Formats: sequence, structure tokens, C-alpha cells
Amino acid sequence: MCLALTVGPLAGTAAQSASRWFAIFNTPLTGTYFRSVCGGFSGAMLKFMGYDAIVVNGRIKKPAYVWIHEEHVEFRDVTALGINYKWCKRTLT
Repeated sequence: MCLALTVGPLAGTAAQSASRWFAIFNTPLTGTYFRSVCGGFSGAMLKFMGYDAIVVNGRIKKPAYVWIHEEHVEFRDVTALGINYKWCKRTLT
């Protein structure tokens, strides 16, 4: 399984709608590729940190989120946030 978070070359500039970002992934069940286009400040923040893309390969055993601070990147357990993702157990096993 692969997940890519990407931004365009104009992200974080004054260009209209340029800070959009893409999440591109394939499903573990069928291998089909999908994409999602998102807005907000995330695309600009990714660009300001010096990243054009983040690519994650493989699987995890339990739900996690990506935490990025400057040049330090790590995967953190979502249960520390008090979130219960029981519905993920079926897809992660």
C-alpha cells in the first residue's frame, strides 16, 4: 500500500487556489488507485516546511497519524488523542 501527500509548485504563494494538496493512495483490498483534493492551510504549511511530497509505503498494525515538526517526522498512535477507531481493525488485519 502506498500513500502520497503532494503539493503544487505554487503552494504557499499568493496565487489563487494554489495551496491545494492531494492525497493519492491505493486500497489494500483491491489495489485500486484513488485521489482526494484538499484545501485549507495544510498545503501551504507542507510547502513552508520544505516538503513537496510525503510518500508512505507499507502498513501499520494500528491506526496512527503522521506528526511533522521541522525535519522530524514520526508516526504516533491515535489512541493518545482519545480517538477510538474500532472500524479500522477489520482493514488493518
